[in-house]
Amino acid sequence: MSGKSSKILKADGKAAREEKKRKWEAKQQEKELSVNRKRKREQWCEKHPEYTTFVTEDLIAQVLGNEKIHGVPSLLQPYINLREGSQTSDDDSSAYFIAEGTETIRLLIRQSTENNPLKIHVNSIVVKPSVLFDEPVNLLQDLERIALKKDSNDGSHKTSRVPFHVFVAEDHIMSKLAGFQIARGALACGDVPHNRDAEWLMKYLLELRQGDDSPQPIRLLAFDAISDTANLGSMIRTASAFGIAAVVLSHDCCDAWYRRSVRVSMGHIFRVPCIRVDDLAAFLNNLKKGPFGVISYAAVIDPASDLRLETMEKGKKAM
Repeated sequence: MSGKSSKILKADGKAAREEKKRKWEAKQQEKELSVNRKRKREQWCEKHPEYTTFVTEDLIAQVLGNEKIHGVPSLLQPYINLREGSQTSDDDSSAYFIAEGTETIRLLIRQSTENNPLKIHVNSIVVKPSVLFDEPVNLLQDLERIALKKDSNDGSHKTSRVPFHVFVAEDHIMSKLAGFQIARGALACGDVPHNRDAEWLMKYLLELRQGDDSPQPIRLLAFDAISDTANLGSMIRTASAFGIAAVVLSHDCCDAWYRRSVRVSMGHIFRVPCIRVDDLAAFLNNLKKGPFGVISYAAVIDPASDLRLETMEKGKKAM
């Protein structure tokens, strides 16, 4: 081997060693950054123990292995084995819903703190650290916006408590809790509004009318015997896009607050109230007897159905 070839081999070997060293150092630096990032997140949770918990393997084992847990860990029970579809609280038999997806949870967080008739009570959220702390999602901004409120008297800001519990959990822990791989990065549990009936809807519509300086017709969307929760969620999302004021369901419609329906609605069920009535035809006919009248309607009716909207008399007042 010539001296020139030997020098080339030595140079190549040195370059390879330097590249290997550079990659090793970069990997070590990334590990260190990851450890520091995780520690900072844990420290943030430790600073807000009143509403934040960093979920560990031990906590998950406690929740999965004990049906009679109390306190903060009990808030994780609604997320256990989500595929089974249970949506009833063991404490007081009140119904709850499960929401999924980062932007859906963001919408829910904002809706839960607004002072309006559509306010939703949220019990807890479960989020991945990256979803809570990192861009582009950064749900922490929404939480801090809740916690830092402006005083209406002097304009100063004061800190208040986030009104629901925040669980921070890594991917594998969220998946272990839910019973399947969680890809959406955020879950939430809230109470299904229990007071929304025909009487509530009429009061809600009156409030809409009173707050409207230039009244436009209020549009309702009525569904009869819808059985597919995904279809219902999709129609609720579409209703929101078209400015529908409320959705009215017949007694035999599927549950609008079922997990699949909430997911497909992409959170718009929080914006469009849904009520269930025993007799859909009677409810729609009774609209014209109150402060509202029906000026128009459109429907596709199954010929075999007892519902006959074509027999409705149109009222004189614009709804």
